[in-house]
Amino acid sequence: MITLGIVVAIFVLSNVYIVLRGRVRHSFARAISDHATLLAPFNLLFYVFSAVGRRNYLKVEDMPALAKLRANWPTLLAEAEQVFAEVLPAPVDPKYDLAFHSFMKKGWNRFYLCWYGKPLPSALRHAPKSVALLKDIPEIRGAMFALLPPGGKLGKHRDPYAGALRYHLGLKTPNDDRCWIKVDGEPYSWRDGQDVLFDETFIHEAANQTEQRRIILFADVRRPLRPKFLEKVAYGAEKLLLTQTASINTDEDRIGGLNTIFPAFWYFRRFMKRFKQKHRTAYHVWKAFALLSIAGLLVWAAW
Repeated sequence: MITLGIVVAIFVLSNVYIVLRGRVRHSFARAISDHATLLAPFNLLFYVFSAVGRRNYLKVEDMPALAKLRANWPTLLAEAEQVFAEVLPAPVDPKYDLAFHSFMKKGWNRFYLCWYGKPLPSALRHAPKSVALLKDIPEIRGAMFALLPPGGKLGKHRDPYAGALRYHLGLKTPNDDRCWIKVDGEPYSWRDGQDVLFDETFIHEAANQTEQRRIILFADVRRPLRPKFLEKVAYGAEKLLLTQTASINTDEDRIGGLNTIFPAFWYFRRFMKRFKQKHRTAYHVWKAFALLSIAGLLVWAAW
């Protein structure tokens, strides 16, 4: 019983820390029903042993390997414009992209280059120079070209996994403060050839309020840990879970295991969204109950 109490205490306290750590916070109902809740104890380890700090925005200079991408941004831009014009002019079916399906509501589009260790066959075919650049930077675990159209907006959210930091490199942007991202309430506006590094587990949102589209290189960069040996232990989860969230650009790509079964959950999610519109309080109660039930099962298994 003592062991069970310790596990429960760690779970609760780690979630309290994550909810309170930023200036921008979800409502209580949204916080306890957020999908990041289950990973809170695991994420706490990344925050405690982070070698690059725990702020919303981090210094790109602390990740010197990324300078190669910044120096070659025109090469990345040329291939990005080509794939969005010829290969993927419109978003793929969102029900095959567990990680980013919610971004596609208003025209957001992406072309995957690599995902947690492996380049996509379609990327090797249509963006070989970009894949080659990424291959030389093992800190990058996943990368894509991301397009936000005029009027596009991504609502407030936080990503569930603290083992990666988010890297954005401006390729073709409006170069305008009206095209922005806010991380924990602090704004940043993309510029061609300029980059930014931030912790995506802080609540963030983005919008393009201009008449021009925004294209960036969007990448997950492995968070450095101190002491170094912890990285081998902590990042074992990547092979176990994140490789299974691989999505596709074209039919020649191989879909991950979780995305194979995700369409069933996608249809269920659409049903629940309609339910949420009519019964908002009941929806949040149901979601909180579901997450707490899963957490309870994990605690029971650990005990």
